[in-house]
Amino acid sequence: MNEELKNALETFLTVLRNSEPVVKYLNAKEAYISDGHLIALVNQYNVQGQLLRDEGAKPERDQELIGQITAKLKELYDEILRNEHMLAMQEAEQVISEIVNEINHGVQSIVQPEAVEGGACGGNCSSCSGCH
Repeated sequence: MNEELKNALETFLTVLRNSEPVVKYLNAKEAYISDGHLIALVNQYNVQGQLLRDEGAKPERDQELIGQITAKLKELYDEILRNEHMLAMQEAEQVISEIVNEINHGVQSIVQPEAVEGGACGGNCSSCSGCH
């Protein structure tokens, strides 16, 4: 990468790092990580998910146990999704994902402009036939 591109990238990263969406994301991430109750719920959810996978892999599955684990997973999932820090994290991740998609689209429009169909992007990458 030449010096001009390095300088432009550093400027871009500084602006991005200080932008409201990134600051919100970092704050949401810190709150998420600091929420001991939420982390415990997520860990319990992961353990229950592993138990369900283990039981499902057995040749003779205990359907009652699978039902109990599935119910516990739903209970944990619902509680996790009600947590304010999880909600803030999900919202912030969505915004960051949109920014990353826009950045990728911008780079894609330079290195493979034919994939962008004349530059008329509707912003919904899932409906684009060029990038994926």
